[in-house]
Amino acid sequence: MAHPGQVRDREAVHAFLERDRPWSAWALCSLGVNDWPHVRFWLGETDGTALWAYDHPRWGGSLQTFGSGPALEALVRAVPLPPRAFARLTSATRPSVETRYRLDRLEPIVRMWVTPAALRPTPDAPPAEPVGLESSAELARLYAGWPASHFSIRRLHEGYRYRGIRHRGVLVAVAENVLRSTEHGLAIVQGVYVEPRWRGRGLARAVTAALTTHLFEEGARDVVLDVRAENQAALAAYTRLGFHRWGTYLGGPAVAK
Repeated sequence: MAHPGQVRDREAVHAFLERDRPWSAWALCSLGVNDWPHVRFWLGETDGTALWAYDHPRWGGSLQTFGSGPALEALVRAVPLPPRAFARLTSATRPSVETRYRLDRLEPIVRMWVTPAALRPTPDAPPAEPVGLESSAELARLYAGWPASHFSIRRLHEGYRYRGIRHRGVLVAVAENVLRSTEHGLAIVQGVYVEPRWRGRGLARAVTAALTTHLFEEGARDVVLDVRAENQAALAAYTRLGFHRWGTYLGGPAVAK
């Protein structure tokens, strides 16, 4: 039997998520026709309390909390959730989620976002270009220096898009667009990486600005990215680009108890 708080109306879910677009970015990007069948969304008994879950046989699971307190914990305890998921929650909601999941590897992550009016690209930045299937081996070589990126050439067949900066034909910096929703005017950037020998020259900022500009040209009204809270250099670089800090959340794998 479905939980009485489950919301099956896509527009109603959309209306709730629009209350906080930066925090809701991943959930908003899941409302498209292909992803919606894999979404579950529940409202709690108090206003602003909700739980979003995504469970796809290929992409895996995701979980995100909204609000906190007894109403959220009641949802977490009562509804069917993925056995494994990448969880996005806050320090206030962690105890509620721990009633169902082991959360052994959460880390603090800063959610940032920018609008077209706020973006401040560096005028003399080196040019960036699209990086596609024809450059898959180069992408794999570059990302091999960052195992935590979990890059796979398969991503190029799955809709991920890349912008890169080259030096004498060699790819030295890259940024990745993982999700976008034309319908809701949102896009998510991740996977910003610069070859170690080329760091300190503003390339991360330049390649992020190039990809973000392209996403705005396609119709995005907000572009979101996440930065590990410990990465102060990246936080400063994105702030100079015009990205705002939404706040810090806890993110990482959740495994059902």
